Amino acid sequence: MVEFIFEFLFEFLFEFLFELFSEFILVAGAEFVKDRKPKTEESPKPNLIVSYLALILFGALGGLGLAWLNHAGYVPRGPMSFWLVLIGPFLSGTALYAYGRWRQSRGHLPSVMATFWGGTLFAFCFSLSRWLILA
Repeated sequence: MVEFIFEFLFEFLFEFLFELFSEFILVAGAEFVKDRKPKTEESPKPNLIVSYLALILFGALGGLGLAWLNHAGYVPRGPMSFWLVLIGPFLSGTALYAYGRWRQSRGHLPSVMATFWGGTLFAFCFSLSRWLILA
């Protein structure tokens, strides 16, 4: 039982929080670049299909990159790691949705990644690719 609790906390702290931190860095960087562009009367809306495909690609590449850097993983893989692949992205999506709402309340348009489904999709691809390599 202690091993189960340790594995859950360790997986949660290192994988989920690292994933969330990397997502916030990407979102903040993208929105910083977007905010530096001169404002026009009507900014074009992003193409959602292209944006979601980019989130899938960059999420998978980020997960593969982290798996390559840390190929041993933090703890031995068990059934808990699979459940964190399913639950963690929804928590990340919720956090990025809250960030997007915060940006929106300050008069900025949130990026596609700063939405619930954008953040969830990126985090799921990040976690799944890492889990598939390390499992």
